[in-house]
Amino acid sequence: MNAEIDILREMGVQFRCGVEVGKDVTIQQLRDEGYKGFFVAIGLQNGGRLGVPGEDAEGVMPGVDWLKTVNSGTAAPLSGKVVVIGGGNIGADVARTAIRQGAESVDLYCLESREDMPMGEEDIALCEADGVTLHPGRGQTEILSADGKCSGIRFRRCLSVRDAEGRFAPTFDDADTETAECSAVLYCIGQRADWKDLLAGTKVEFNRNGTAKADPVTLQTAEPDIFVGGDAYFGQKFVVDALAAGREGAVSLHRFVNEGQSLTIHRNTRHFTPLNKDDIVLPVDAYKKPARAVKGTDPAKVRTMSDERLIFTPEQIRSEASRCLSCGRSVVDTNKCIGCGMCTVQCKFDAIHLVRNMGDAYSKMVPAEDKFKAIGAYAAKRGVKIVKKLASRK
Repeated sequence: MNAEIDILREMGVQFRCGVEVGKDVTIQQLRDEGYKGFFVAIGLQNGGRLGVPGEDAEGVMPGVDWLKTVNSGTAAPLSGKVVVIGGGNIGADVARTAIRQGAESVDLYCLESREDMPMGEEDIALCEADGVTLHPGRGQTEILSADGKCSGIRFRRCLSVRDAEGRFAPTFDDADTETAECSAVLYCIGQRADWKDLLAGTKVEFNRNGTAKADPVTLQTAEPDIFVGGDAYFGQKFVVDALAAGREGAVSLHRFVNEGQSLTIHRNTRHFTPLNKDDIVLPVDAYKKPARAVKGTDPAKVRTMSDERLIFTPEQIRSEASRCLSCGRSVVDTNKCIGCGMCTVQCKFDAIHLVRNMGDAYSKMVPAEDKFKAIGAYAAKRGVKIVKKLASRK
């Protein structure tokens, strides 16, 4: 990260840290300073609230806020039993980190069934390997406290998470309840953008979930000079989605500040049609599914804040490279490629190579760098023929 920041500085980017836009400076003041375009990508910083009685007890807090204190070195050591709420990737991160921060035990509760937990099988396996106990199909109803401090939490069984139309509408069985003793509750039940006064006085509109409304192609909001991207625009997604939004936002900003350019011409609409697995010639089971290489574990680093995963062996690296390069995602259209080799020159990572594979059965062409060898041999043979022909005429 520091290296990338240094590169941006060399390119002329100025960093102003510790400034809260909307409080220390407004969008209009920045306009008055000469700024012509803005890209807002503040992410989802607000962990929200549990929405149950007793949630203000000491020891109850959003998991993302607690992770910030861990990363900054200001987190108080955990002790006793800890309950984590949320079956997503962040819930897994919080639970595994709590184990490493001194918790006596960690129990993770979520609405979804084990098969539907958003964290997936990989994080489930890692949580269980660290000693986290999973309790799928449970929803919180009340935080118990003693002298203002968290002492436990009550749950009820969740029968379903979504309705027939796929919307979030959990249903519960109030007769099936459970009480868990704990000294801390760290909840990861979704995050929201914390806009505060950042966009005060602008025409930017918001969705019901707190994300900003914008054109899906250009990322332009109702305020022409303000563009948005990342989780603050499309909700919780992956890093690669945020990177893509940053790139498209940069294209839009460049066109916007240069008058006379269209924001929409030749843009990537990012519309992909998924494969219909029910309408293919070959059965799905016939497709080869290469197994991913599994990293080893360093026993000395297990349940510590250090990464316990070992690096790939040379054999595993070759296996992974073969799997990645065999997905068919990168394809050369032989009807369009003229073999100019420009891609090999432009690739800064030297990942593209142009190889001649003509075959003796199809061509007697030789590489340009070996042309004098071929010309010399041909010239010698041709010279002998010319001499013989001239001699025969005499």
